[in-house]
Amino acid sequence: MSSLSLLGADSLLGRHLISLLFSSQSPLLHLPDHIRLWSREEMEERLALDSLPSSSLVFLHGLDRLEEAIEGAEIVINCHEYVDWSILPNKERLRRENIDVPLRLLSIISPTARLIHLSSTFVQSWARWPNIFGKEQRAADYESGWPFKARIPPLYGEKDINSPVTDIIKMSSLFSSTIPFIGDGCGCTQFSYAGNVAAGVLRAISHCPTKEEDESDLGRIVIIGDETPINNTYTTVLPLVQNGKLRISSLKIPFFLLFIPYFIFSFFIRLFSKFFDIPATITKLPDPWVMYFFFHHWTFFSSFKARFFLNHIDLFTKEDALIRSSAYYRKLNPSDIVQYSWEGH
Repeated sequence: MSSLSLLGADSLLGRHLISLLFSSQSPLLHLPDHIRLWSREEMEERLALDSLPSSSLVFLHGLDRLEEAIEGAEIVINCHEYVDWSILPNKERLRRENIDVPLRLLSIISPTARLIHLSSTFVQSWARWPNIFGKEQRAADYESGWPFKARIPPLYGEKDINSPVTDIIKMSSLFSSTIPFIGDGCGCTQFSYAGNVAAGVLRAISHCPTKEEDESDLGRIVIIGDETPINNTYTTVLPLVQNGKLRISSLKIPFFLLFIPYFIFSFFIRLFSKFFDIPATITKLPDPWVMYFFFHHWTFFSSFKARFFLNHIDLFTKEDALIRSSAYYRKLNPSDIVQYSWEGH
């Protein structure tokens, strides 16, 4: 393998993939001769902060340079995904970047290239019942083994700037360094350490068929996660962020006491937006279902297929992941976090 293109290189997963590629712990036997990193916005300055050998990399940004980013690449890893979970999301941009860009990618990529396409597990989540079996709404669309399609749970880890973990840190500044406790602690959210998912993605390369081969025992969808304990959001997040300055509120807000009025509020905001201009401070508030997923729903996925077919094992133990991540999060100030994870990015 001599040429690799990484799309969405400035995402949390993309940044961990880059670090792992240049690490002695990389699952790849040989470092690709040519590595091109593409993102929607310019990222070279941000990546330079990680002291990576930028002279070995080619940085590209902008949708107009997408074709250049993958031209001649033998491996293409697509981590690019636009997220907007606000009350009034930018639907045009969601369609353009999450549908049009992958379709364009499929139309211009070389038939001899190996393509790994990653997206959020929330694509296959259903708000009414735990998605234990991870069924796709239109499973027939995913019978082909090409491109290799993977889902990833919500990620945490060093270099994170947009996640439920950073949301809690940022939100604490609104309550005098106190973390509000929403819900009764029921439900669960499956998180994964970004370093382990990055290792799983690199291991998947050898199992990924080209378009010409299009033969895979995997079929459909593979979920790449790790052994991070499946708990409610607070049980997972608090050990990562508590640094002596942040404290958890002793007052618990009953979930439905907050959710139902907020759901009604969001309904009228959407209704009024058809007739009036709504201030951005309101339209950027989270969709009520974001609150539902992270503070009440039972959301977990099976990574059995990745472990069975890809021989995926965690590169970092759950204890190592906690140590590495908490060292980062505990130094992170609310002012360092530009926006909440549900806002468009």
